[in-house]
Amino acid sequence: MTIQIDNTLAQFASLAIKHDLTHAYSDDHKAWSEGVRQLAELRAIYEAQDLSTKRLLVDVWNTIVSTKVNPSEAAQWFWSEPEGGSK
Repeated sequence: MTIQIDNTLAQFASLAIKHDLTHAYSDDHKAWSEGVRQLAELRAIYEAQDLSTKRLLVDVWNTIVSTKVNPSEAAQWFWSEPEGGSK
């Protein structure tokens, strides 16, 4: 179980680091499409996890976002903590 979570976190972090947060503002359709694809892949990984792993992924995402943009602007890209439930 731990190895699977470690692999999930590593895969998610790698994708998050590569993701262009500003893809939605791009005039280049290829850049926009790639950003949409990457975000969908990140969301799919997130949605497939249990609640505790989702919380870890939110922390990973928000930490990476804060290194990629001006701190005063980072909050607009932050993900919120998942609410209760098992998934």
